[in-house]
Amino acid sequence: MNKILTASAIALLIGGAACSNEEMVNPSNGGDGNVSFSVTIPAKSFSTRAFGDGLNANKLEYAVYDKDANNAPVSNGETKFSETSEGSLTTTVNINLANGRNYNIVFFASPESGDVYTLNTATGEVTVDYSQMTVYNSSDYDCFSTVYNTGKVTGPINDEVTLYRPVAQVNWGTSDLNDGTVNGTNGVYGDGAANLYTAVSVKGVNNVLNILTGQRSNADGFEGTVTFSSAARPSGETFPVEPATYQYLSMQYLLVPEESSVVDLELTAYAGEESKSTVTVTNAPVQANYRTNIYGALLTNPANLNINKDPIFNDPSYDINSTDLSKGGNMTVREDVANIDIPAELDAPLVLNLAAKVDKLTLPASNAKAITVRVLKDVEFPEFVFTENSTIKDFTLLGDPNSEKTFEGFVFHAHSSGKPEVTNTVRPAMLENLTVDGVHFDGGAIIPQFTVSTKNLVVKNCVFSNLVSPAVAIQHFAGGGNQTAEGITIENCTLDFAEDAPSNTNGLYLLDITGDITVKGNTITGAPYHGISISAGTDNTRASKIDVSGNIINGCKEDGVKIDKETSAAISITNNNINVVKNSIRVKNSLDGNSATITGNILDMKNAAEWNGNDLEPSAILLINDTENENPVTLKVEDNTFNNCPENQQISKKNIKDKE
Repeated sequence: MNKILTASAIALLIGGAACSNEEMVNPSNGGDGNVSFSVTIPAKSFSTRAFGDGLNANKLEYAVYDKDANNAPVSNGETKFSETSEGSLTTTVNINLANGRNYNIVFFASPESGDVYTLNTATGEVTVDYSQMTVYNSSDYDCFSTVYNTGKVTGPINDEVTLYRPVAQVNWGTSDLNDGTVNGTNGVYGDGAANLYTAVSVKGVNNVLNILTGQRSNADGFEGTVTFSSAARPSGETFPVEPATYQYLSMQYLLVPEESSVVDLELTAYAGEESKSTVTVTNAPVQANYRTNIYGALLTNPANLNINKDPIFNDPSYDINSTDLSKGGNMTVREDVANIDIPAELDAPLVLNLAAKVDKLTLPASNAKAITVRVLKDVEFPEFVFTENSTIKDFTLLGDPNSEKTFEGFVFHAHSSGKPEVTNTVRPAMLENLTVDGVHFDGGAIIPQFTVSTKNLVVKNCVFSNLVSPAVAIQHFAGGGNQTAEGITIENCTLDFAEDAPSNTNGLYLLDITGDITVKGNTITGAPYHGISISAGTDNTRASKIDVSGNIINGCKEDGVKIDKETSAAISITNNNINVVKNSIRVKNSLDGNSATITGNILDMKNAAEWNGNDLEPSAILLINDTENENPVTLKVEDNTFNNCPENQQISKKNIKDKE
């Protein structure tokens, strides 16, 4: 066991704090209740003092309570630790107890200097004064506690007591301290980041600990909010996660519940007195005797961060097999596990970090709180198992596009070509607020078409390699199913295709989507058919808004952007860079009383086929209706760049009646 403080009754010593006969029942069975505790903070495996070594908690207070008399206070005392040559701290506590009674003994160890912690020996309560944590980037506020029950005293006691931290340690680490925009002569924070300070605020902490009961609470007037003033970075400390990559920005000790809970945190970085950036973390997982590590490029990219709750202070470690997931919070799987079942009734949102292989991960039939599964770099993706006809809400899968491990995708229906094969044979009825972020697919895709309804599907920062199907394919009504699709965002993804991909494979295939469609910042290379295909079926199921912007589309064998039958949508196609074989942008049967904005695109016809003047194809921009639209359209087509394109092929229009 990884003990922080130990109290071993290794010798019988006479003396100590005596108890009066008025407070105690006289012994009737002979003998005495003298006990001696040898209390030690053991030496750590490293030679230098560091956060978490316990060496600053050099004052030990104790108090004795008569459990048989409703924990009436009996006696108390205080002693100091002495440092041994091995680096540990040790002291001896002598207590004289009466036979025949049952006692609780409270132990509390904290730094001798400062007024942060106050133990009320009458009640066994410790009060935390956060305003006294003026140099919080240090171990000056480390502390340890426990309550030891003697049982009915019949003679000398020989036992061992272990003390644990009642506080959580929150660590902030950054990977960009040596970035040229941060450090150096031209850096925001000066040479050596000497001008870097951080301030931290937190909501949801406690300031009163009852050691006797283990309960945490708030004193009158304290609402659980603490603001720590700005402080320089901790010096001489090693960040507990990937220390070769991350360096300390800040550290705090917070009084939090013994079980997993969450707090809201905010770290603001200052260059001297000038605020430069802020990192906000809502529902950060915390737990007494745990470390919560928050790390990323916090100074230059604060939106992209990692969080884990590390049981480094405790043993056994709380791996997935011994953790109750129903409490939610931030959990990390550190050893290979065959199966994980996520419960439906979560007390709080769950973030499950997979640092080791999980063979199967089963999602519930419904989930009361949001579920996030983060697969860390070079960790195998699990097989996701759904409950048939379930409704999954607020589910996020996070990955690392640079990982060597790839994901087979959420494929619930085979593409018309027969590829890829169905990977999720058990199908939910609805995926609502499904987000897939930073995942590398190899031959896989996201295909719920015909079988699973979707609402607010977000796919961003993903890599799709060796595609034999569209990266994202949604098609419902045309397939005869009763499913629906509403709202989709595909952003900052990269798509490339296998040599044997069928000739009718689109890069993105979005059919029968209602609500908003956003396709932004993607790179699509070599799609055998259209790069981006957005269409409505014949049942008048149409989008309300379509935004296709900032995409790079090269080498597609048909249109770069194809929009068909979307007469209900406000259409915006802007700032795309397109070089394909057929039309760069084709808007067909989609203009009737709505609006279309096509601006700022760079359209290269170098590789386009020979122009056919009868059908106006291929054109850089082709706007065409089979019959003239009854209602004039608001049309804005300007500021586009045409390369390798004759003037008569740049913008072609047929059967278009606009308001101009």
